[in-house]
Amino acid sequence: MSRAPAFIVLAHREPDQVARLASRLAPHRVWLHVDAGAPAERFARFCDAIDALPSVRLLPRHRSVWAGWGLVAAALEGVRAALGAPDGPPGHVMLLSGQDYPLRSAEAIGAFFAAHPDTTFLPHWKLPSSLWGRHGGMDRVRFRQVPWRGRRLVLPVPRRLPDGIAPYGGSMYWALSAAAARELLAMCERRPELVGFYKRTWIPDEMFVPTLIMNSPARERVADEALTYIRWPDPGGRHPALLAADDLDPLLDAAQGPSDVGGRARAKLFARKFDAAVAPEILDRLDAAAAATPGRRQAFIR
Repeated sequence: MSRAPAFIVLAHREPDQVARLASRLAPHRVWLHVDAGAPAERFARFCDAIDALPSVRLLPRHRSVWAGWGLVAAALEGVRAALGAPDGPPGHVMLLSGQDYPLRSAEAIGAFFAAHPDTTFLPHWKLPSSLWGRHGGMDRVRFRQVPWRGRRLVLPVPRRLPDGIAPYGGSMYWALSAAAARELLAMCERRPELVGFYKRTWIPDEMFVPTLIMNSPARERVADEALTYIRWPDPGGRHPALLAADDLDPLLDAAQGPSDVGGRARAKLFARKFDAAVAPEILDRLDAAAAATPGRRQAFIR
């Protein structure tokens, strides 16, 4: 029997919006990570916001600045927690941000993953790649580097990649099968030098999981698909476009069939980026659309 998916949510702001996301995913388990850099008052608001949601559990907190290792550390915390849940491991573990929102009902999302019990959904590309500029992304790994106040600090001394590892890039928004999630953690244990190496790379959350999965037996069951709808206003930009009411029809279309927005997929289950303080009506309309077709096993689950 296939098991329900679990979700790791990485958040640093908007506690009420994050709680709304988690409530839409219920009864599926949500493992919530709140950036350790968030002020104590805001963290208390997160705790209050999820207090009435029994499906949500808090993860140990890491400082998770943009382009740094903390985002990967938080994601790995979530994978460990999900696989070690007292009620048993999930069928899939999917990573979300606190500004994501589902395009389908929790029941329909569960049906999608139940229809693909052994498939990992992981957008990826081998490096070097023309997607990442004139160096093909190899500048991200060839030198030790860390983010500092939004800037990139580089030690300009070349280093070698870990033995036997082909580097990959990809999206940080993945959905791992239970088998792939176990293999990811096993590789971290077997090859601790990989963790040490990627701690000093640029934007490791876009490389670490794709690299480990695609260098493991789990690669045989990977679909190069992005289940999250993300619209980028500028190629190579840091931040995706904020989605509003004008985006509703494209979002609903993407939820029902093939879409290339933010990466190719047979359908999109989620979208980002939303801000309920700026455009609350889009979340209300997505809720209404999901409620209208709560659990139909339509073509998108095949």
